[in-house]
Amino acid sequence: MSSAIQYISLVGSQNEGPLCSLLIVDDYYILLDCGWDENFNTKDEHIQQIVNVYKDKIDAILISHSDIYHCGALPYLVGKCGILENKKKAKIFATLPIVKMGQMHMYDACQNVKQREDFETFDLDDVDLCFDNIIQLKYSQRYPLSQQMGGMTQVENTNMDLETENAEGEDGEVGGSTNLVAEMEGEKLVICPFLAGHTLGGTIWKITKETDEIVYAVDFNIKKERHLNGSVLGELGGKPSLLITDAYNIKPIPSTEVTMVPRSSSSKETVPMRRDKQIVTSVIDTLKRDGNVLIPVETAGRVLELMLILEEEWKRKPDQLGNFELILLTNVAYRTIDFAAHQLEWMSDNIMKGFDEKRENPFSFKYFSVCHNVEELMTKLKQNEAMRRMMEGIDEDDEDVTQKKQYPIVVLASSSTLDVGFARELFVKWCEDQRNMVLFTDRSSPNSFARKLINKIRAKKTNRLDEVMKLIMSRRVPLKGEELEKYEKEQLIKQEAEKKRREEEERKKRVIQIRDEDDEDISDKKSKKFREEFSGSGFDDDSQTQTRLYLPENMRYQSQYLMFPCIERGISKDEYGESVDPEEFETRLLQADQKDQLMATNANLHEEEENYEPPSKIESEEVSVRILCKLAYIDFEGRSSNVDIKNILQKINPRKLIIIHGMPEAVTELKEYCETKKIAEQIKAPIDLETLDMTMDTNMFKVKLKQDLLSHVHFVKSGTNYDMAYIEGIFKVSDNAEDPLPSIYPNPKPKGHPTILIGDVKLNQLYRLLLEKGLSAEFQQGGVLVCNDEVMLQKDKKSGEIQIVGSLSPTFFQVRELLYGFYKEL
Repeated sequence: MSSAIQYISLVGSQNEGPLCSLLIVDDYYILLDCGWDENFNTKDEHIQQIVNVYKDKIDAILISHSDIYHCGALPYLVGKCGILENKKKAKIFATLPIVKMGQMHMYDACQNVKQREDFETFDLDDVDLCFDNIIQLKYSQRYPLSQQMGGMTQVENTNMDLETENAEGEDGEVGGSTNLVAEMEGEKLVICPFLAGHTLGGTIWKITKETDEIVYAVDFNIKKERHLNGSVLGELGGKPSLLITDAYNIKPIPSTEVTMVPRSSSSKETVPMRRDKQIVTSVIDTLKRDGNVLIPVETAGRVLELMLILEEEWKRKPDQLGNFELILLTNVAYRTIDFAAHQLEWMSDNIMKGFDEKRENPFSFKYFSVCHNVEELMTKLKQNEAMRRMMEGIDEDDEDVTQKKQYPIVVLASSSTLDVGFARELFVKWCEDQRNMVLFTDRSSPNSFARKLINKIRAKKTNRLDEVMKLIMSRRVPLKGEELEKYEKEQLIKQEAEKKRREEEERKKRVIQIRDEDDEDISDKKSKKFREEFSGSGFDDDSQTQTRLYLPENMRYQSQYLMFPCIERGISKDEYGESVDPEEFETRLLQADQKDQLMATNANLHEEEENYEPPSKIESEEVSVRILCKLAYIDFEGRSSNVDIKNILQKINPRKLIIIHGMPEAVTELKEYCETKKIAEQIKAPIDLETLDMTMDTNMFKVKLKQDLLSHVHFVKSGTNYDMAYIEGIFKVSDNAEDPLPSIYPNPKPKGHPTILIGDVKLNQLYRLLLEKGLSAEFQQGGVLVCNDEVMLQKDKKSGEIQIVGSLSPTFFQVRELLYGFYKEL
């Protein structure tokens, strides 16, 4: 029975902005990615739609990559909007690297924006809350969603170990699932992540419900890289009911001609290899001209691959390059590298092999160092320069020699947009020196400052603009003088108000928690002490004999009928006859509580000292800079190429296809190509907020198979996901309203059926098998396979049938037998 499927693209349909869309399968609402840009504008249409329309309907959020454009809205939706506390108790799913690296992305973005404005959309606590609540899945791990118990199954452990689709787990290859998982799934919707490439932990999501399979694959890369294996999108098997993919790289921005790199004589040189060479050559040429290199990067995404390339070149040429500093400059630089070093099991086979055999960790960098702000960077450079001058015997007072002696560096700084962060600050410092270079490896978002510069150098066909531009530079400065005094007074008033509020809450809590004491004498003492402490707070001081607490009317317990008073006398001795003085225990407990409170207070004070930030404000100024430095763009985004995307779509051949995320001309080109090649029965390219009905037109319905029928049925494996059998029985409709499913009973007089062959055989597979069996075989014109010059085989492209033509000879029967071996018989 086919499910009702709807798709709504909330943002990122026919543009290169963030990604966020909604998939509705029957009653399941699944948010596919939750991206935002660095402006974090809560009035953005997709944020308004999620908060005001869909928040209480969402069952799950699936994250495919760790950058802001895929998970940037999560801290706001979780911390400020409470999306995890909706009616369905929504859950977020991602792989472990996405959780760790996504947290780094959001930490860095939050800190960068706070340097630009008084940012209150979300804070670091919201980031922690969000990523602490993500359920971590391994590649190929199946997770059944249920709408029972508030939207999910009872399995809530983020490190749960459900049965995966294969034995390897991390490789992303497809295998068979067990009956246990099938029983858990039942009629539920099942999600499963697969390797996407592009970034560490990048995910392709497969969503299955009964007969429908939906694949969500955006920003994937089928090419293997230094630290990542290629995507397994083409190896998922089967023909998905619906494929959702992107056209982002159908029309990529060509790399600018930075420098001519001679083509290698080796035939094994690939496009990525030439790209890596061009990056390294451009950087080294600039350093040799005594120029600094600034590479704007994302916080924890493609920067890892870029660092490995540069580190590898520095290790290969230590004598030539060892004196040039390589620096990663972000708010979370150290933690980013540390997290990467502890996630090798998610990386490429070569990295895993090197670690297993030689215990080599590629992220234990020798030439890279980290800095967390520009001041730290400048201090580090001064120290290095002083040390080098001392080693080279240069007098620090000799200004002429000092000015001539340059110590260029390579800095990878966030953010890649140049709108915020340390990269923007360094750009302003370095852009007026023609020896320096700014190297863009990411096209960035369409409205970013980095994208504007890339478009300018492409339009002018030059790497030097020699143009004056005005930029707004903002920075956070400490408060001084009257502003500081005013701020401190406001904080003092707030602290006093908060103190009074807490005291009032504590007083009310203590009043409510007072209970009758077992021992009457002790009760008298406590009542007297309590009345003295809370005199004038609602107690009658004249009634000295009153030993009970009078609560408000709505909190009193009243029996239904009049009752005689019953007072249990307390026991003043223990089980051994020893006299017990309760006040002695109270004193010791009080001392212990005071000690614990003191330790907790000291710990809080220590934490506050570490996290203390002096009161500050934002100062903005407009600066004019003349851009004389070299500007270059080299495509290092790590996405599949135009040709690779088209080839893999032909291989997958989905029934229905949705194309999103790309400029309108790119989306149109891919759509027209798929229509020409008849890749799918239905192809859609929606605009933002358009609702698509993608329900499958299948004539399927559920039935019950009786046990006595199944006991005589023989199942055969078809592909990797299905078991098939031929059943002949009697169809009967149920008369029970509580169990409306029809049933199939055994047919007492079965008629039998002709043999049915199941499978899709390719002639090149048969060709290789014939050669292995010692037969001569060759392809002739028209795709005809000829064996021993006696038997011809030809495949009909439309029906898929293979025709065997030849005389009835031993070769004919041998070839037919080998051909039958590729099929499953029913």
